[in-house]
Amino acid sequence: MKHKIIMSRTYVTEFEIEADDDEQAKIKFKLLGDAVYQKEMEQCNVVGVTIIVESEDDGVRICSITGEQMVEGWVANDGEHYFKYEKDALAWCISQEYEDIQSAYNDDVIYWTEWETPNLINNL
Repeated sequence: MKHKIIMSRTYVTEFEIEADDDEQAKIKFKLLGDAVYQKEMEQCNVVGVTIIVESEDDGVRICSITGEQMVEGWVANDGEHYFKYEKDALAWCISQEYEDIQSAYNDDVIYWTEWETPNLINNL
């Protein structure tokens, strides 16, 4: 079975530019051209990484934390994250500033479910 792995990273790059006002700062920033990208790549302060695994088999999901196949578990942000284990779902909820899984569930951010699975997945 083939899986497509999609990894997106979020990072922040800061630039300090001497200028008299906002407009002058914007103009000077634009004049930096390719130097902007070089500085950006030097810093690359990754502040978040999301990995999404898309499986050919609709009955299988891949845990965002362990990489294990799962046929039941927690789904966060409409499939952006999957968690096989409650401890991982709880840790994610807390990282999203929720008190617990129930409070995230109440906000429709996470839920637990089971997926229909074909016979070939029985050896998880």
